[in-house]
Amino acid sequence: MIRDKNLLIKLFSIGIYKKKGSVLNRFNSILSPSEFQESTSVKNLAIVELIINYIAPLKYLGSLKRIGGYSDGSYVVPPELINDKTYLISGGIADNNKFEMYAASQGVTGLQIDNSIIAPPKFHKNMAFINSTLSGKDDSKNTSLKTLIKKAPKRKKLFLKLDIEGGEIEALESTPVSILKRIDCLVLEIHNLSSITEKGCKIPKLLKNLSRSGLRPIYLQSNNACLSYTIGGTLIPDNIEVTYVKKHQTVKPDINYIKKIKRLAEKNKQNFAQINIDHILIRNL
Repeated sequence: MIRDKNLLIKLFSIGIYKKKGSVLNRFNSILSPSEFQESTSVKNLAIVELIINYIAPLKYLGSLKRIGGYSDGSYVVPPELINDKTYLISGGIADNNKFEMYAASQGVTGLQIDNSIIAPPKFHKNMAFINSTLSGKDDSKNTSLKTLIKKAPKRKKLFLKLDIEGGEIEALESTPVSILKRIDCLVLEIHNLSSITEKGCKIPKLLKNLSRSGLRPIYLQSNNACLSYTIGGTLIPDNIEVTYVKKHQTVKPDINYIKKIKRLAEKNKQNFAQINIDHILIRNL
C-alpha cells in the first residue's frame, strides 16, 4: 500500500511539474524547476565564486592539531593558542565538551554558552557556563556575541568557537567589525551554505566582515553528515567547518599544506562518504 501511494504521488508530481521544467534523475527522484535552475544557472556562479574566495584556505605559518577527539565536536586549531594566555568563548557544546575540557586542562580560561542544556557534560574550574542563546541581542534568553567579546579579558588572546546550528550567522553578522578585530582565532561551523543564492541571505556579508576584521581561513572541511548541493555548476556542502587566524600569520598555500588539511579532516558520520571539496581547497594555489 505504501509503495502504491508513493507511485501515485510520483505520477501526480510529474504531471504537475512537467510543464514547469522538472527533471527526473536516474534515481527516479524529481528535481523541482527551482532546484534544476539553481544547479545550472550561470548567474549563480558569481556568488559561488565569491563565497569560495572567502573560505578557500591559506597556509598557516604555525602548526595545526585536531583537539577534542576524532569525531563531531573536535576541531582543528593552532595548538600554540591552547595555554594560559588564551581566553575561550565557546558557543554550542550540547553533550560533548571534550574540546573545552582539554583546553581548560592546558590553562585556557573561558566561557561555554548553550541554550539546549542546563549544565555542561563535564566541569572544569577554568570554564564557566551559561544557559543562553548566543545571538545578536541581549535579553533574558539571549546573549550577544558583542557583549561576550567586550567582557573578555584584554590581556589574553581571544579564541572564539561557534557551532550553534545556524545561529552563528546572526551572532557574527550583527557584531561590528571593530569588535571582531579582537578575535585571534575563530573556529566556525557555517550552516545552510546552500542558501547563498536566496534573497536576503546574510552569509556573504558575514564572510566579508570576517575578512575586513583581518581574519583569514587556514583550515576547511565539509560536514559529511549533511547534504551537498550543485549551485551554478559547483558542488557546495551545506555545512562547513572553517578555522581562521590573523592575516599576518598566513601565506599562499602549497600542495603539501593542502594535503595536510585533508589528512586532518574527520568524518562527522563514519559510515557516510566524505564530501570532496578539492575544488575549494586548491583555489589559492
